[in-house]
Amino acid sequence: MQKHYAHLAGLVDGDGCIMAYVAQTEGQKWYRVHLSVNSVDKKVINHLVKMFGGSRNKRTRPHYKQGFIWEWKLILKQSVKNLLEQITPYLVIKKQQARLAAQFLDLQGRCPEDREALIREIQRLNQSSETQTNFDDIGKMKWPYLAGVMDAEGTFTVRKDFRGTYIHYGIWARLGNTNEHLINWLNTFFQVESIEDDKSYYWFLPHDRKGKEKFILAILPFLVTKKEQAKVLLDYIKMGDEKNPLKREQLYQKCFALNHPY
Repeated sequence: MQKHYAHLAGLVDGDGCIMAYVAQTEGQKWYRVHLSVNSVDKKVINHLVKMFGGSRNKRTRPHYKQGFIWEWKLILKQSVKNLLEQITPYLVIKKQQARLAAQFLDLQGRCPEDREALIREIQRLNQSSETQTNFDDIGKMKWPYLAGVMDAEGTFTVRKDFRGTYIHYGIWARLGNTNEHLINWLNTFFQVESIEDDKSYYWFLPHDRKGKEKFILAILPFLVTKKEQAKVLLDYIKMGDEKNPLKREQLYQKCFALNHPY
């Protein structure tokens, strides 16, 4: 079960939120904390509902190509508390928010000042780009965690480039994220270099063929939304130096269809 908690931590760090908010009705304030994950792929949302309970919602998002996004949400106090306890050791970006949320859920009685202070601090951290300085080693659970982050924000692609009179095929796997702490954590525990531009940090799988194959085989059992794309990359790698443009085109088309289902 720990691998599922580590995978969820990766999803939460990538496309999720430890949401803290204040509602007011009839002059009375209500303080709430819940867990959520957004994804354009219903498969991962169904997986979360099956594994951890909660609800699945389809929300309109006009700026998305498909016009909507799927959301998993867990709101029951005890369920959120129990799940936070399980995923906190594996979180990289949102660990402090999780700890503060646990403190909030442990509060007894009204204590509105304490509740509001914790809620506001979680909100501040959710909007902040500040990073931690320590790196926690989670051992073998780094693979399901990475799978969660890759399912959220990663890309497995067969590339097709037109170079003058011929077509060049290749494979590409990377993770893009705006949080430098996550990228530094990945650099530390996976020893793969990253690059950055003016918007995001990009962390790539090993450049050499054998390195990519070993890496994908290690992460494959834990992937949910990107599993089939990763399998296509493995099929491409197994071709080696075989000159078979038709098969390479077929793998390109298959991976493109998986990455663009809408």
